[in-house]
Amino acid sequence: MSKMLLGWSIPIAPEGLFLRDRQHEISSQALRQKSTQNMTLSQARNPMATRRLLRCARSRTTRGKAARAWSTLPRSLCRVALTVALCGSAAIAQTASLKSSDPAVNTHHRAKVEASIKCPKIEGWSAQMKAFEAAATHKWDRATMGCAILYGTEAVEQLSAPSSALWAILTFRADKVETTLGVLAAHVEYFDVLDKRYSDPDLSVALSSELAVRWEQTRASGAEIIARIKPLLSSIPEARILRAAFATASTRRDTTSAQRIAALRSATVDLERAIADNPEALEGTGQRLLGQILLLPAKSGGDTQRGIALLEAAHQLNPNDLSIHRMLVRAYLANGENSKATAMLLAALEADQAMENPQDYVDDTKDLGELALQAGQPDISERLMERRAHMLADRPELLARGGLTSFGDELARAKPDALISRSIQNTWHQRPR
Repeated sequence: MSKMLLGWSIPIAPEGLFLRDRQHEISSQALRQKSTQNMTLSQARNPMATRRLLRCARSRTTRGKAARAWSTLPRSLCRVALTVALCGSAAIAQTASLKSSDPAVNTHHRAKVEASIKCPKIEGWSAQMKAFEAAATHKWDRATMGCAILYGTEAVEQLSAPSSALWAILTFRADKVETTLGVLAAHVEYFDVLDKRYSDPDLSVALSSELAVRWEQTRASGAEIIARIKPLLSSIPEARILRAAFATASTRRDTTSAQRIAALRSATVDLERAIADNPEALEGTGQRLLGQILLLPAKSGGDTQRGIALLEAAHQLNPNDLSIHRMLVRAYLANGENSKATAMLLAALEADQAMENPQDYVDDTKDLGELALQAGQPDISERLMERRAHMLADRPELLARGGLTSFGDELARAKPDALISRSIQNTWHQRPR
């Protein structure tokens, strides 16, 4: 459950403009949204990784027998990166990929990327899911994470599509529905990973070509999963939340303003219904998503007070999610409520960093440190940055936010078993001291 960028040039005021409208000066660096929640994976299939993951409470839905039955099933969709980030500085505002003025150069780079992005072939549902679960949260390595999502998607394609939520319960296929939703959640996470690389000041045409191909592939495979879960949307709030998250995340790049606005509107409808059915679904992710959308100015359909109230409710359900801390601090500062902003910054210091994806943690503590300075709290800022430095000392790859420069050639040469073993060893295995 995390934050996603809806679109850099959407013609409605982004979060940064929302803050400036209230006379708060914010640096472009502080406006960058980070992704804050990792997707929990199957406890039965990956116990090594699961030891580090959050145990989530079961949802309690209120509409229909099938929905109530679903709420009693074991859950693995506790922390999915699903938030819509509505910000972006003017310096890096864009929705299209960086391209050369020479079409031949663009064609060359794209052809090279399409031929070079490779993943080791893995056969069999169990092996594919094992590979997916081993690396689906590796946000610091877009190539490895991209392969994990491919394996998860291939595994989902082997499952029979549900005709309804009741079908999932009566035929004992609820675990397969859950697997499908988990793979969709990973797609949403991956858009965030790619978008952050798009926003780098050193973005090259070659890198932009790679990101564009990966983005298109992820959007296409995610859309196919959305089609598979369509029968579940009326009964399962989690499915609606995921569709809303995917709609906003997938339209952040290479889409028109009309498409981004349409995605925002459809997401709002899904979120309103999901919250009405079960406000606690996915640890309040629906409330967080809708709350962030409502922080847009009133002239763009926003409702600041309700947006803050929704974020506060989401914080109560998931106090360890630093993305919610960050969004609330910004909103409080924008409203001139510095005492509330300070209290939320102090609460961030108490959050359990083991409950958050390591990449998200270092990104969010950086943002919160900058916000603490804006709030006139240099001591809190220093403490946050110290914790970030401590994490980076143990995990230097988080700072590099790397991808394989060979566009996956290393993975193509690796044996599947070696890839899985390496991924499991790295997943949540190195905790900060």
